[in-house]
Amino acid sequence: MKIFFIMLVSAICFCGRGNNGTDMERKEHNEIWRDEYANILLEKQNASIKPLSFMVKDINNYGVPELIICVHGTCLQIYTFDTGELINMGEHEFYTGTIRYLISENKQYSGIFCYFVSGGLEHYYYLEVNDNLEIQELWNNDFAGISKTYGKKRKKVKYISDDKLLIEESKKVIEKDNDISFLRITENTIKELRDKSKDHTQKNGDIRARIGLDHHVKSSRSCKKKRLCVYGLE
Repeated sequence: MKIFFIMLVSAICFCGRGNNGTDMERKEHNEIWRDEYANILLEKQNASIKPLSFMVKDINNYGVPELIICVHGTCLQIYTFDTGELINMGEHEFYTGTIRYLISENKQYSGIFCYFVSGGLEHYYYLEVNDNLEIQELWNNDFAGISKTYGKKRKKVKYISDDKLLIEESKKVIEKDNDISFLRITENTIKELRDKSKDHTQKNGDIRARIGLDHHVKSSRSCKKKRLCVYGLE
């Protein structure tokens, strides 16, 4: 009985140390990712001749936000910080100036919704991060009747994904103009990102970025004007 009691106490102590260790690791991550992201932003700023902007947001719900770098408004580069290491999750180039990046107010959809016009079609995509960067086309809309012009038979709206809820959410974010506020990469925004006393992450439902609020979305119905304001290119 005495031996059993000793083993029970030891197990409780071990579990307590395990939980504290986890909390300490989370705290350490929260202290480190800012500097890691700031360093990569500084490298990008010094090496690139194209306009750059960024935001930080947890798009996989793992507890540590990802760094999303927007290059010239058309390309997204995604970085994450895991187990003490900065990881390049990949990038995607849309090759079009009509691209818009949007965020849902629903925490269930923590990724990035993408909208762009190409080939006479409006395209709707969803970007998320799991083991790597994943992007899927949800649906498209032949708003210009281009299919008929080329003799193609199709409905005006074509659904690519089987996820009806995700498709409906993409329609909501477009209707609400929930565009993401990217920040210009400058000396000041990099400095603010390093500030551990502030919460720099962009949340679902928080359309404006937490830092550099002078770069937030301006009310404009012009797609070109909106894109310039949102992605720090104006």
